[in-house]
Amino acid sequence: MKKIKVANPVFFYVFNLIIFGATLLCVHIVILIFPNVLIKDWLDKHAEYEAIVDGANIGLYQQNFADGGFSPSQLDAVVKELYNKSGGKWPLVVMHYRRFRGLVENPSYRKLVEEWMDKGILYATPSGSNDDWYWLYAAVKLKCLLVTNDEMRDHIFELLGSSFFFKWKDRHQVCVLGRPD
Repeated sequence: MKKIKVANPVFFYVFNLIIFGATLLCVHIVILIFPNVLIKDWLDKHAEYEAIVDGANIGLYQQNFADGGFSPSQLDAVVKELYNKSGGKWPLVVMHYRRFRGLVENPSYRKLVEEWMDKGILYATPSGSNDDWYWLYAAVKLKCLLVTNDEMRDHIFELLGSSFFFKWKDRHQVCVLGRPD
């Protein structure tokens, strides 16, 4: 059996960095192919976030019981906790337009959603798109924390350079433990 000498480890680091860069480019392209998607421009104007919140994931966390469902109060509790812990910086909540519309149409939650919109902390993704790509893109672009319990298993298979993705995920993902409300 012939032994192969491993090349310079710097080469492999640079190679993986290029692959991870290509991965981010793929995410960027996925975002740009949807019509009327302005998240890139929106983030350029609202780049002061230190955390991105996966609204659906946090709102549905531990809601798998008889009367469970999306919990806006649970999501709001996490948003306020992040605000308090960050010294007064609001996180960005990303959720699908369908869920956003459902909240706005419910008189019990309309005021809360309007407050989030007035503060510029809510981004509703377009119908027909996967909101996961948006919160992932926002967290990578802004180099901030991502608050989600999503394991992102489905994205690992879609992305190139998954070793860098795992490192990024380990450094940036924050999970919610227990019931926040």
